Amino acid sequence: SLIAKITDYRDRCREKMEILNDTIGSFPFRDTNHYIRIQFQEPNDPAISDFYRQCQDLSATLLRYRTQGDEEALGEEEMDRRLREKEKFIERFRMGSEADVRYIRRMTDARNWLRFSCIIVNRRTGEKEVIHGSGPKSGGELEILAYTVLAAGLKYSFNLSDDAEVHARSFRLLFVDEAFLKSSKDIQDTVLNLFRSLHLQA
Repeated sequence: SLIAKITDYRDRCREKMEILNDTIGSFPFRDTNHYIRIQFQEPNDPAISDFYRQCQDLSATLLRYRTQGDEEALGEEEMDRRLREKEKFIERFRMGSEADVRYIRRMTDARNWLRFSCIIVNRRTGEKEVIHGSGPKSGGELEILAYTVLAAGLKYSFNLSDDAEVHARSFRLLFVDEAFLKSSKDIQDTVLNLFRSLHLQA
């Protein structure tokens, strides 16, 4: 079913995020006593909750359509009545308007079925600080956070090995753009050291 496919993709996103967290956790953040993790929760979105409920109701209705020998199956009249109740919802899948196109794309994008945030963890005490959508107070810290996640993503996506013999024989050229050059010298040094720890030629 549609919901099964979306939730399966969502669950695979979670699994990949746990792998990514293993990499992120190896990078220091702020100092050697801190690191970051990405955590996820179910989205607090009434539209997605309603979409899920409507799809589940529709699937249940279709599964109960009358079949030979099934006493609990729905007859044609009851089936027609229930489908008429769902007519407006079903019509949205025809995507006859721009609003419907946007709605279906948003509802069927599994990434919208997870809500992400970052936490800063103290290695020694285990104390956690949650970074919500508004981000850290320091703009520079927000930049370093973004580059840390980027570095972890590069390592995961390209399967960058920590083996000294492997990276000695590999070419890992990384280009930075003008936005990076506008960062402060301290941030540039921190980020470049982070990339160099992955043996990238930045």
